[in-house]
Amino acid sequence: MPESVCPKGVTPKEIQQIDQKSIEDMMPVSEEYVMWQWALGEAQNPKWERRNLQLSRVLQQKIKSISPQDFDQQFSEEERKRILDAFFNDKDRQAVQNILAMKCQWFTGMVQVDGIRDFYMVQWPLSQQMAPSGKLLEYTKAFQAGQFPQEAKRDAENIERMRKEFNASQMIGAPIVLSQTDKPPYCAVDGITRLSVIIMDTEEGKMHTSKFPIILGVSDRIFDWEAIPRQMRRENAS
Repeated sequence: MPESVCPKGVTPKEIQQIDQKSIEDMMPVSEEYVMWQWALGEAQNPKWERRNLQLSRVLQQKIKSISPQDFDQQFSEEERKRILDAFFNDKDRQAVQNILAMKCQWFTGMVQVDGIRDFYMVQWPLSQQMAPSGKLLEYTKAFQAGQFPQEAKRDAENIERMRKEFNASQMIGAPIVLSQTDKPPYCAVDGITRLSVIIMDTEEGKMHTSKFPIILGVSDRIFDWEAIPRQMRRENAS
């Protein structure tokens, strides 16, 4: 990749030749578990506040007030259904439908914090513009260099807010990545903001843990989805 398209402070070699680290301590989980964790993470994200408006005020308040440790136990089946419907039933959640169609095997595990720099990220217009390599690291560096366009102001504000508020021990839900096997390369499909903040906090010495929880979906069909970066396809084939 030409030097001219790299964000300030990052080189082509740094983006393309990072030592890949596998996810550790993997344990199988159900698809229902993954969707619940995903919905809870989204429910905490101000970017999707309009989805919270589909919920009753009582349920909105409950989401905000329950501690992370109690989330899995404190919602009734009916409340879970309402939250899942609010976040996954509207037409702009096509990504979720694409992922479910892959029939992934799902796992929870731990990834080394510096291994997050290895991740690719799902491609949408902003990530394609800011990260031609398909790498999360390049996207993060573009944000740090102030290169997000005006039309992505909301995304930039969300990262800034997360940088001020993020606490790994208080995180609800875990970022989600996909792979063709349980080995790298991995592609982040949810938790992009959190992962970007982890990269920045690690660089600044603010992360006080060496590992981080992650959800992994494994499917030999992931490359059927055009949003998976083509660079990851080439790396996976090499």
